[in-house]
Amino acid sequence: MKKYIHIPSKQKMPKISYRHSPVMQDTPNRFELKDLFKTGKVDVSKLAFCVNVCYNLADLMETLVLEAESELKKVGSDLELEMRHPIDRMKIHTREMVRFVDTRTSERFAESYGETSDKLKELIIDFYKKLL
Repeated sequence: MKKYIHIPSKQKMPKISYRHSPVMQDTPNRFELKDLFKTGKVDVSKLAFCVNVCYNLADLMETLVLEAESELKKVGSDLELEMRHPIDRMKIHTREMVRFVDTRTSERFAESYGETSDKLKELIIDFYKKLL
């Protein structure tokens, strides 16, 4: 995320909003998902595959990040490491993705998604254990 420094030309400091306002953003190519599919330019099955894999990996990452954080807390909760900030960012983003599946999809889909992520985790953990 880029940080901008605002140097005011007036005496009074302006209020700076950290939320992006939809009015200020230039989004000429913004589509609803259903309209995007109608264009014929998108391979729907490839997009669905990629998105599903990303969400499964997010679930896996959330689990692993929470486990890593748990290990770091054993040393101390005030531990400052270079990797601490990226771990915190991953935790936030993966939690948002997992929450999306939990809240915006059916219970059956969310359960299936969780089971798939658990199987994926087992495969990846087994793969890395064999390397060590």
